[in-house]
Amino acid sequence: MKEINLSDSEFFRDTELKGLNSSETLLSDKEFYKCSFENCNMSKTTYDNCRFEDCEFNNCDLSLSKIKQCEFINVKFSNSKLLGINWTEIRNLNNLEFHECKLNHSTFYGMDLHQVVIKECTVYEVDFTDAILQKANCSFSDFNGSKFSNTDLTNANFTSAKNYDINPEYNKIKKATFSIPEALTLLQAFDINLK
Repeated sequence: MKEINLSDSEFFRDTELKGLNSSETLLSDKEFYKCSFENCNMSKTTYDNCRFEDCEFNNCDLSLSKIKQCEFINVKFSNSKLLGINWTEIRNLNNLEFHECKLNHSTFYGMDLHQVVIKECTVYEVDFTDAILQKANCSFSDFNGSKFSNTDLTNANFTSAKNYDINPEYNKIKKATFSIPEALTLLQAFDINLK
């Protein structure tokens, strides 16, 4: 397979990028359509005005990347590291999926994450304040230290998720699904005794 150089073009379509190392580089005004990224080191990369549509990332490292004014539409991340990313700098996000990923120390503050998939992920100390996670699938994920405040979790699925600290008085949880025994943590806000 031919080695791809990201400086060769502004538009990539139906392209497989394997073993790419773009760490600590700047990528501006690039478009990726139906591309797959596999075993790529893209950590500490700055993406400026880039668009990813119908793309997949497998076993990639995008930790500490900056995603300024980018678009992610129908993008799936699997077994990837996305540590310390500020997703609020994005311009457009739609149909995002994370499967078995590490999302620690990131922020989704105030973002519309309607129907996002965060399944079997480690989600430590992530900020979901003021975010919309309606119909989100957060099953089997570990939310240790993550912040939920004024978060809309209507119809969200937290089946077998753990270590979340969600106060029902300060979050919308109508028709959300939780599993026992973790769901008992939802009662901590009410200062009651359980026996």
